[in-house]
Amino acid sequence: MKQKRLFLSIVLSIIIFSSVSVYAADAVNLGTAGNFAILSKSGVTDVPSSSIIGNVGTTPITGAAIGVSCTEVTGTIYDNNGFYTGGYDSNVLCRLTNAGLLNTARIDMEAAYVDAAGRTGGIPIGGNIGGMTLGPGVYTTASNLIIPADVILSGNSTDVWIFQIGGTLDISSTKKVILSGGAQASNVFWQVAGVTTLGTYSVFNGNILSGPGVAVDEAISLRTGATLCGRTLSQKAVTLDHNYISIICGNTNEVNTTNLTSLTVIKQVINNNGGTKNVSDFILLVDNYSVLSGISNVILPGTHDVSEIAVLGYSGTIAGDCSPNGAVTLMAGENKTCIITNDDVPLPTNPSRLTVNKIVINNGGGTAVVSDFILLVNNYSVLSGISNEVTSGLYIVSEVLDSRYNRSFSGGCSANGTVLLNANDVKTCVITNTYIRQQHKSIPVMSEKLFALLIVFILVLGLYGLKKYGK
Repeated sequence: MKQKRLFLSIVLSIIIFSSVSVYAADAVNLGTAGNFAILSKSGVTDVPSSSIIGNVGTTPITGAAIGVSCTEVTGTIYDNNGFYTGGYDSNVLCRLTNAGLLNTARIDMEAAYVDAAGRTGGIPIGGNIGGMTLGPGVYTTASNLIIPADVILSGNSTDVWIFQIGGTLDISSTKKVILSGGAQASNVFWQVAGVTTLGTYSVFNGNILSGPGVAVDEAISLRTGATLCGRTLSQKAVTLDHNYISIICGNTNEVNTTNLTSLTVIKQVINNNGGTKNVSDFILLVDNYSVLSGISNVILPGTHDVSEIAVLGYSGTIAGDCSPNGAVTLMAGENKTCIITNDDVPLPTNPSRLTVNKIVINNGGGTAVVSDFILLVNNYSVLSGISNEVTSGLYIVSEVLDSRYNRSFSGGCSANGTVLLNANDVKTCVITNTYIRQQHKSIPVMSEKLFALLIVFILVLGLYGLKKYGK
């Protein structure tokens, strides 16, 4: 009897082990739905004109429910029955009827929603992420999520963000979801059980996955002038009002980019007062996307904002095709250049000196290094370990946050990062970041072949046990 119990315990342990869900923090697989800027099951309405870069399609509702025209779409408008009439004009050259393609894309869209909703180990967030800087990971809330102030997603080009939202998603008018450090909109996924509303002239990044349980038909609504870099994949309807939607965001290989605009930002640095910075020390931004000096960036027509993260000890001016405040308007097909010039300011009399030191502790699997963190003094960028000459006064030491790491201040800073400098003071603030062990961290996943062999082994072991102990 003891041998029988021991055998059954071993088999049960193997079965439990083999059935554990091993979660890898990968991007959500959009499948063929990823080819669409707008994919809807209930239709697309539009207050013209909008500009859509990517394909548009509806199913199972008929093509008559597509309310955008060929002149608004850089891509293909797909319908499932040939009833699409061309929207607001009679030009139907961009239109194709392909029920099979649309059905596959719909299935992939639904699977992507289930995938995103099913990710485990998410970091709980409240109902308001306005003003936050969030590192990559899975974030979850069972209720509504609002963005009443700009939010920054900071990470590299391979990092992934998944937001699991049990209620509605709302970003306020003119507010932005900002990508920093090379983060890509294609790696951001907003899984929304309720209605998504992008406020007037807001800027949003990522793929919106709208669920089937929305009470009203308008599951994703873009208010006047809202801009989306990503996709609206809705199991209900999508409504537009003079919007820009693009799935390419600088990648010119996915769709025809005829009549797209381009914008180049050039950085100039003047060091007449002993400064030592060069072009690579400045982070340049277009609509809060990081860009490189001298590189032509494909961009949507419209008005855009050119800026930078200021560097301590330098003043900046903006010229070229930009206004002094960084605004630039481009028409379809235009190419413009903006120039940001930074001049080092004269050193202060009786200067104080402030150094910010960064310490990164990676116990438990973290991989970040000091250079991965952007350090700030009064929102001016500084480098770790470098002594900065400043005037006397109160300063706030901070950084671009990474949710994977805890942060603490020490040295000359208070616990909230403030430091008071009198004339000739020399102080050092220390920011220590300690890695938080992540439940959703990527770990090796068992291969299909190994899993199959394990199942065969369990079956053979079970048959052996039945034969030996079944009596």
